[in-house]
Amino acid sequence: MPSIFTPADVEQLRRQAKARRSGTALTQTQALDQIAQEQGWPNWALLQKNAQPAALEDVLQLTIDQYRGGDRGVFVLQLKLNDLKQRTLLERGGELSFELPPVPPRWIVRRFTELRGSAPDPFLDRRWDAPRGRFVDGRFLCIVSTNGVQDSEVEAEIAGRLSLLGASFRERAIVALRVGVDGRHAGHVVRLFYSKPKPGGGDEILELTFDTLDEARRAELPPGGRAIGVPTPQGWWTYQASFGWQPPAPTTTTVANA
Repeated sequence: MPSIFTPADVEQLRRQAKARRSGTALTQTQALDQIAQEQGWPNWALLQKNAQPAALEDVLQLTIDQYRGGDRGVFVLQLKLNDLKQRTLLERGGELSFELPPVPPRWIVRRFTELRGSAPDPFLDRRWDAPRGRFVDGRFLCIVSTNGVQDSEVEAEIAGRLSLLGASFRERAIVALRVGVDGRHAGHVVRLFYSKPKPGGGDEILELTFDTLDEARRAELPPGGRAIGVPTPQGWWTYQASFGWQPPAPTTTTVANA
């Protein structure tokens, strides 16, 4: 039976392939395929596809850059899932989001995208009592900036607060993403409720279970079945015949650092 490798193992095998082709007519692809076949896989692509996903701590990258054209105390904060395999596994469970951490006094969090009419920011979800950050195509972006800090104090404020603020964003995201991973590993199921006419009249309420929210929303119901909804930690996804699946209704939100 072929071995299943960790990301570190895969990188080691990649270096072995590079060393093997040195001084030969082998291409890197040929060398990689040879290594894979020695490990019981038909080719390198299958070995890599079936490797273990990288740990969240290793694939969630934090960057904080000075905002171009902004004041000294304005920065772009980005969290990015830089491993496609881990990202794909996470996204199977639905939307990736995390509760924003509290910010230090004299700092604020603002939207990264340009304000256009009433269009919501794709990265900041302010519908909940505690605002959440949302990953879009594997990344989260926002602006963090000092607020009300005198020019003479800005450098000291940045030195003392910025790195800790970035670390708190990353830690909140890792915790939220890990909950999703652990939930799936623990056999977490998504429940789709639907109604179906009973032979003697009236309806009965039934349910189907799925591994992910996306699977539940795409499910084909038994003949005569009508989707009702799917409960989630954020509220119920409900099905409306005219509009399809609708997300949980927003709750009243109070945001101090808008």
